[in-house]
Amino acid sequence: MSEKRAKLRKVMRPIDVWGLALGAIIGWGCFVLPGTAFLPKAGPLGTAVGMLIGALLIIVIAVSYGYLINKFPISGGEFVYTKETIGKRNAFDKAGIRQRCKVERCIQV
Repeated sequence: MSEKRAKLRKVMRPIDVWGLALGAIIGWGCFVLPGTAFLPKAGPLGTAVGMLIGALLIIVIAVSYGYLINKFPISGGEFVYTKETIGKRNAFDKAGIRQRCKVERCIQV
């Protein structure tokens, strides 16, 4: 880890803003659409508890990513984090598993 690292630029192009907006739309749909399934089965209190648990988990994930971004300020995301902490082989395996999960999710839709 003696190599010189470049700082990440803090710039958002129009396509980046568009991608962020699209992600927000998809994310909103992930929370709104289950309301048709959660509310009839769990009721308002069960739905609120489920959303609260989900929010707490997302906060833990966000704090973890924030720590990793500060520790490894280079592009590459999860692959770099895994490679720097537990090695190239594990990073390669993790990237393959993640890609497979994405493909399977697309097939299920």
